[in-house]
Amino acid sequence: MGGVEDPVRRRLSVDERRALLLELGLRLFGDRGLDEVSVEDIAREAGVSAGLLYHYFGSKREFHHAVTAHAMDRLQAVTMPDTSLSPGDQLVSSLAAYLEYLRSDSRGWAWLLRGGAGDGRLAAIAERYRQVVVENVFAGLPPGSDTPMTRLAVRGWIGSNTEISLHWLPAGEPELGAVVRLMVAVFLAALEAADLDPVTVHLLRADVDAALERRLGVAAVRLV
Repeated sequence: MGGVEDPVRRRLSVDERRALLLELGLRLFGDRGLDEVSVEDIAREAGVSAGLLYHYFGSKREFHHAVTAHAMDRLQAVTMPDTSLSPGDQLVSSLAAYLEYLRSDSRGWAWLLRGGAGDGRLAAIAERYRQVVVENVFAGLPPGSDTPMTRLAVRGWIGSNTEISLHWLPAGEPELGAVVRLMVAVFLAALEAADLDPVTVHLLRADVDAALERRLGVAAVRLV
């Protein structure tokens, strides 16, 4: 009897099988936690031998690092701003994509966003992603906006977004547009407090307000 071939059982290329294992690792670690998942569990779910998984990754720890790097690469690709858009549109679109993507697998991302305390490799992977976000932010601002104070402000804002996401994901409320609006308000307030040129802040706020209304149908950011 004919049918669709099981994608796990068919002959896969090295890259396909590695990608399958990474996706599976993200799901299992997110569902059950790192300590509760064995190499044998992963191999059984993937339909391969434990020896093959060791062949690809060396150890469970190395596999964990590879899963984390894979997940962060995906998140970076999804949230990469479209530089053909205005700065406000870039910011709003990237934040909306970030939250939508995290919401698609809230358990897995809650695990990843908590980071790897005490694991230097995991910390380096997370730092690489944060650096990309920082550079994207300043690429959308006028020359001269990148100062020690504004860089500190942006780093703090990234940490704020992580905390907001961690507490928002389990409940999924308030709705996504309101959360983006909150993140944008924190961003603008941080840049203003870091003494970014007031004209730049004013123009960015107007641009962001328009983007929020146009893309998400939410009210403008109001800061006193």
